[in-house]
Amino acid sequence: MEKNNLVKNTLYKLHKQILTVIIVIVLVCPVLSSCGTNSISLTLDNYTDYLDVSGSYNMGGRAVKPPRCSFYVYPEIENQVQVEGASSNYIYNNVELVVNISGTYKSYPNTDITRTNGKNDSFSETFTIRCDKGGNGSQTVSTKLSGYTYKLSTDLSFDVVSVSGSVKETN
Repeated sequence: MEKNNLVKNTLYKLHKQILTVIIVIVLVCPVLSSCGTNSISLTLDNYTDYLDVSGSYNMGGRAVKPPRCSFYVYPEIENQVQVEGASSNYIYNNVELVVNISGTYKSYPNTDITRTNGKNDSFSETFTIRCDKGGNGSQTVSTKLSGYTYKLSTDLSFDVVSVSGSVKETN
């Protein structure tokens, strides 16, 4: 009789645990299945629909005023790229952009600037920007120049080389 009650008690506990697991599965499955249904993977073809990317530069390093000149020259260029989420209606997950920024400049070998000692030179930097859940991120990279410059040419450009991560519309 005592053995029979022990078996009944054990079966009752087992059934209770199984029923608990089934209830948890029934409640959790719809939530989990809806999580990934409207998540969009970001690619080079579609990232501009969800992210605004802009770039800028400033002269960097210690400014030097050459003799006989009315302007300063700089040994570096500070390149900045900013990324902003296109809408607050999106949640951004693990978004990373690899960006290449490049341009040309007039390079002078030292601070003795004359009309004849400058040469055309170029620079190129590649770096990664990681975005937060709002799709926002920025990166500033200082590029050491091969000489000094006082002005970049107008062909400064930045290109998004690769994109990873996903975006999901909030309800």
